[in-house]
This record gives sequence, structure tokens and C-alpha cells, in this order.
Amino acid sequence: MSGRWSAMAGALNEVAAPATSGLPSQASAMAVVAAHDDVAAFRTALLAHLRNQACHVAAADGGYVATESRSATELAAVVV
Repeated sequence: MSGRWSAMAGALNEVAAPATSGLPSQASAMAVVAAHDDVAAFRTALLAHLRNQACHVAAADGGYVATESRSATELAAVVV
């Protein structure tokens, strides 16, 4: 799961805002630029959050695997 999240984070990082159409002095063009800036800021925050969560999932997976291994060892000691 953490691998898929990391891949999605990489895909988010590859997105580029399209070039604006029209003259930069037009109010609508400025609104589009502002919207793209907002989307870029949100994408950056989402990317950081997604990478952080992927790290947490990877750590939890490692803990789960360690617990399962320890439990199997303890069970084997009791069964023998």
C-alpha cells in the first residue's frame, strides 16, 4: 500500500499547470493564474501529506511483520 501511495505522490509531482490563454492584463486570465496557483499550493500540501502517510503505512507494515514473526516463534516454542 505504501508503494502505491508513493507512486501516486510521484504522479502528483509530475502535473504541470497549463499555459494561460489570453492577455495577462485581462481579469479572467489573472483569475485563472490565481486558481492555478491555489491548485499548485494544494497539490504541494497533498503531496507532502501523502508521502508522510505512506511512511506511516510502511512503518506499520514493518511492525505487523515483526509481530507476526515473533508470534510464530513463540507458538513454535509452545507446540514443540
